[in-house]
Amino acid sequence: MKRKGFTLIEILATLAVSSVMFVAIASVFYSVYVNWKKQKDLNQNTQAARWAMELLGNELRHGNITCFSSSADQVYFSRGSTCSGGGNWQGVCYLFDGSANILYRCERQHGSNCAESCDTSNPATSKVKLATSVAGASFAVSEGDMADISLTVRPKPAEPEGEGNRNITFETKVRVRN
Repeated sequence: MKRKGFTLIEILATLAVSSVMFVAIASVFYSVYVNWKKQKDLNQNTQAARWAMELLGNELRHGNITCFSSSADQVYFSRGSTCSGGGNWQGVCYLFDGSANILYRCERQHGSNCAESCDTSNPATSKVKLATSVAGASFAVSEGDMADISLTVRPKPAEPEGEGNRNITFETKVRVRN
């Protein structure tokens, strides 16, 4: 007697082979997705850091800077009247928060001096987050009116640099215009 169809053993064997193939294909897709997401996040952080460097450089190059000063983690300057206050001036500060790995741009209209633009606890100071995943930033004044700016981003800035967590550093020199 000839039977049509498949035996239970044949169906189970086919199901087992298909399951193994499905798991293998799914793991490949998951691996590709994870790597794509890491690369996308790194690209976004890198673009944000480039944009922040460009913004700071342009503000220093083209601004009507009346006061310029920096420390290791911040650079501040004023536009308008004088650095010591009085008149109509705008204080601008780029501030690196190492504990949160964020670069901020702070701004304040009027006050006693332009350094107050870095006082983020003051409600008169507006604060904008420019870049995240910032592992380091340095601001220095050299050769008269030259500003040395360095910004380093890393996918996981709280962790040390290593395989899969490489630094990307942007550096520029800007002549401050007044």
